[in-house]
Amino acid sequence: MTVRKARLTMGLAAGLALIGTALPATAADWYSGGIKDYGGAGGVPVPAPAPIPVSETEWYIGVVAGGVLVDDSTVENIGSAMPIRENLNKTLFGGISAGTYLTPNIRAEFAFDFYDDFKVAGSDPVTYTESLSGEGQYIQNYVVTRHDSIKVGRTTAMYNMYYDIPTGTRIRPFVGAGIGVTWRAMKRNWREEADCASTTDTGEDPVVTSSPCHHLVADDPGSVVDQPQPSHWERSGTVEVDRFDLALAAMAGLSYEITPDIIWDNSYQFLWESQGISLSTETFSGTSTVSYSDTTQHQFRTGLRFNIN
Repeated sequence: MTVRKARLTMGLAAGLALIGTALPATAADWYSGGIKDYGGAGGVPVPAPAPIPVSETEWYIGVVAGGVLVDDSTVENIGSAMPIRENLNKTLFGGISAGTYLTPNIRAEFAFDFYDDFKVAGSDPVTYTESLSGEGQYIQNYVVTRHDSIKVGRTTAMYNMYYDIPTGTRIRPFVGAGIGVTWRAMKRNWREEADCASTTDTGEDPVVTSSPCHHLVADDPGSVVDQPQPSHWERSGTVEVDRFDLALAAMAGLSYEITPDIIWDNSYQFLWESQGISLSTETFSGTSTVSYSDTTQHQFRTGLRFNIN
């Protein structure tokens, strides 16, 4: 038993010694170069991290609709008693735009707005009296009825810049300003009727009669026969004028990001236009002029902006 125990003890000691010398070499062979060197001198290359795609929108297009809340323009009528429209509000318009993002918060665009034609004067008939002098001593008195309809159309082309205030949410306030041109057109349709009501004899003994307004003859048989005037006059016509002027605008509003590529804009715009537009026509009683000028408008606008990647 003693010899067998001695041999077992020596065998275990030798085995432990062999394991002790083998383990460091094996570990060194396995880990000395790391995974990178495993399998040969070339090793297995570690793949570079894939770049994360970044999408930056550069361009957009937009559509807008709105209405004029207040129009403080001046409408004047000179030369006739035609009624002018005092309340010029509630004019509707639509528009398109195309722009670019200069920075994540600053954008610039070209915008075109097309306004519905709105009436500035008429169309209730106006009745007044007018007297015409013929040759000799007679004056013919007419009752005149005039129908007028005057409309103004407008198209604006603006270069606008906006600053979108960052909030970290889908809702972003913005402010902006613009400069451009406004094209305004005025169109006047008119119709006038005049009926002779009486004739006045302006001689030494003036007499007003209801005789027809024609074939009036002077008292002196040797004098020239007075020019006959018709008992009824009727005429009509259409006149138009247009012009370009400077326009300035200031805007403020809120945008809501429906999706990353669709933004809903709601805003207030103040529009100012230089100069004015006027139109003159001849009437039975002389020249009539209507002008539309000193334009300042307060507008509400709503529309969609579509980003183009």
